[in-house]
Amino acid sequence: MSYILGMIVIYTNAMVGNRKTIIVLLILIVCFGVGVYIYLNYIDQGDDQEILPPPITITTNGHEDSPVRRLLTCGDGQCVKGENVQSCPADCIAPIRPAQSPVIASVYLETENPLIFNGRDSSGHQDTQGDLWFSTWANNDKLYMSWGDGSGFDSKEGTDLGIAEITGRLPNIKGTNIFFDPLVANPDCAGLNCKVPNEEKPTCCLSGDDKPSSLLYVNNKLYAQIHSPLGDSNVGYIAVSEDKGKTWTRYKENSPWTKRANSNFRSMFFINMGKNYNLNTDGYVYAYGIGKEWMWEGGVYLARVKKEDITNYNAYSYFSGMNGQAPIWSAKQNEAKPVQADLILDEQFSVIYHPGIGRYLIMSQFLVYDSPTPWGPWTTAGTWVKDGWFGYQPGMISKNMGDNSFWFTIAGQPPGHDISYKLNLGKIVMELK
Repeated sequence: MSYILGMIVIYTNAMVGNRKTIIVLLILIVCFGVGVYIYLNYIDQGDDQEILPPPITITTNGHEDSPVRRLLTCGDGQCVKGENVQSCPADCIAPIRPAQSPVIASVYLETENPLIFNGRDSSGHQDTQGDLWFSTWANNDKLYMSWGDGSGFDSKEGTDLGIAEITGRLPNIKGTNIFFDPLVANPDCAGLNCKVPNEEKPTCCLSGDDKPSSLLYVNNKLYAQIHSPLGDSNVGYIAVSEDKGKTWTRYKENSPWTKRANSNFRSMFFINMGKNYNLNTDGYVYAYGIGKEWMWEGGVYLARVKKEDITNYNAYSYFSGMNGQAPIWSAKQNEAKPVQADLILDEQFSVIYHPGIGRYLIMSQFLVYDSPTPWGPWTTAGTWVKDGWFGYQPGMISKNMGDNSFWFTIAGQPPGHDISYKLNLGKIVMELK
């Protein structure tokens, strides 16, 4: 470096009579210095950063799904690759996260490996296929569970959205398919690829391609929050069944949770509170909202409605801040505010009330959070994911919880994920303080 700069100075003195040459050389010196600075900083950071490959595309059942994100180790944390992520920060599971829980010291997996669903019937092993396995606990002691893009339990027929009835005690359960979404049967879509960005979808694809976000059983009715189509949805809406999932009434056309309205509630997640919602004490149903199924970059929002008015969109109120210790509610969704600035979740998640510890729990792809109320303050219970468990959109199960434990579902799409594209079960234990 000194030798090169010295030669430049000598050459400059020799050309001192040429003002233009001096100006050019000065510009070259500045450019050279900037280049050296960038190079040295790149070398210094090379051990701490990992340049990521472009998004991969996973093919499932002959359809191309959206880019799948890989789990990568970097620094002290693990990083999920997004479309625009070029390097991993030091702690990239959640670089911004709430403070540690005052109640829960840590969480861990009691199940060493994912339990690929092993229910059995008279014919032997019961197979499953799909993802988005979200559940709710009904008054008949059965679980009702959704799935997306698959055949559910023991079937060769696929659907974008299905509902199954689950009997037995976890993990020894049996599933029976009771509903296949008929909207995917549009003959005009035959041979067309609907698994493309929304703006490229053929019109017929937009009439179906509905996906589940959450289920809730309350007052002898089964409710579903559904988003359509997958990914960056055009609309989220409520559907209700009065015969335990066999037939459904959809409230889609009049939903206010639309992309056109820039709604932060297109994917919504009911808080499940025990069997038939019987652990609820204030008469309200609560649901969290985000604006996309995955790769969401906004906050987490909260809405509530009286139990008897779940299908009445005009009856919903939206969390819009705090007045001291009391939440403020607004009838206008555009006045909704994020529940908490450091509660950041970029894809669908699940929520339950856990009576054993008297706390609300959120489970995401990597972390478990807890809170004394639906509106917070939310704290971090711990990181649950580890090698062999990387999947997406886990669903906590409100039935068969222990004093400090709970079961959950999860699926994935190998090779981008560790977890198979089936119903996988796991059990998490919370170490209490």
